[in-house]
Amino acid sequence: MTEIELLAGGYRKYPPHTVLDRFDALFQKTIRDEKGKRYSVNIRMWDHTKYNADYVGWDVELRFNDGCDWYPHNTIITADCNDVTTAEVQEWAEQVWLRLGPSYYELNEG
Repeated sequence: MTEIELLAGGYRKYPPHTVLDRFDALFQKTIRDEKGKRYSVNIRMWDHTKYNADYVGWDVELRFNDGCDWYPHNTIITADCNDVTTAEVQEWAEQVWLRLGPSYYELNEG
């Protein structure tokens, strides 16, 4: 996974914005359909080269506003995604959303 691949896949890049953010960059994509906003996919980049390591790490975070059918609370799922493509992350996120039966993050008005 690379920054170029993420940007080409429709992700927006955000810098860390608080002292609590430990990642070096955040890439976010909002998934919508005709009903509204399903979920957000956050892919975080960790630049370990600044610590004399020789790699950049990645993880993915899914956010569901009202949880899922069996857990009606704000839900965040995080997973390692170092050795996968952007397309594989997107497919994983979609399968998680479908299998958990979560509600929409935000419905369209009207």
